[in-house]
Amino acid sequence: MNENCTDAELGRLSRLFLALGEGLEEYTGTALTLGVPRGARVDDVVVGRGAVHIAFHLVFEGPGSSRRACVLLPLRDALGLTGRHRKLDDADLDEVRGRAQPAPEDKDSLLALGRYMASLLAEFENSPNPGQPAVSFVGCQGVRAGMYPQVPREPGEEWLVGRAAARLEPFGEFDLVAMVPPAAKATAERGESCPGEASESPEAPDQSQTETEGGANSAAA
Repeated sequence: MNENCTDAELGRLSRLFLALGEGLEEYTGTALTLGVPRGARVDDVVVGRGAVHIAFHLVFEGPGSSRRACVLLPLRDALGLTGRHRKLDDADLDEVRGRAQPAPEDKDSLLALGRYMASLLAEFENSPNPGQPAVSFVGCQGVRAGMYPQVPREPGEEWLVGRAAARLEPFGEFDLVAMVPPAAKATAERGESCPGEASESPEAPDQSQTETEGGANSAAA
């Protein structure tokens, strides 16, 4: 199912993307242009287009329940964001963005990016519980183009999905995709996985399972 968003849901997505865009611009120290998000209400997991992506897995927490969510970025552009944060020079940044899979030194940077985006979204959700973020980061996963990230779901659950054209100077445009619950919902498992641990290679990830920090595997939705 793929339905149009209500005006209120589109407003939520617009504010969410504004928070992400402003935060990522501060994180990279580089101008980041972000278009108006296109939104839909869906009951299936979102798919990245045209390239290997990194899925940054999140949990939205609220009273009595929890909902999984994710942000999807093309691998090249996720590495570009981390490279800008690390203040790499242009030659090194080009080399990092051209990698077919993350190098060992990239993995911690991608996890740090995931934690940072979770903190942006937690601030956006404005958690009512001091010390308990409304949004937590639980790991990242390499995903082939056209394949589904491993996002657990219950029957009948829906998400708001937004896609916006983004551009990190001086590189070309890419899609920033966010799949979030219509409203924040409570506590979930912690622990993080690295993209290189989720599969043998983010270029050809195993779509059946994701390795978590404790070694347990979660089945794909």
